[in-house]
Amino acid sequence: MLSLSLVDFHDAMEQILDPATAKNPEQVLAIYPQVSAKLAAVEAEANDAEIQAIRANLDALRSLAERGATNALPEQASKLKSSFVKVYLVRG
Repeated sequence: MLSLSLVDFHDAMEQILDPATAKNPEQVLAIYPQVSAKLAAVEAEANDAEIQAIRANLDALRSLAERGATNALPEQASKLKSSFVKVYLVRG
């Protein structure tokens, strides 16, 4: 089941990466609740340090968007994707 939750999260995560890369904080904030809910499903199945790193990166992305730190959004999006890839390659 974890692999299914990871795939669901991945699909949602991809939707937030595009506006983050495009430096669009409003769209990042609009999509965040959906992505966060998908990650919560993953966290319900596994919540070790690697999963917590994904959460930390996702929440940092939201925080940057809330502050309007548009120039930092692409780098944080990259960190989020990288932390997901590490988990998915091992468990997906």
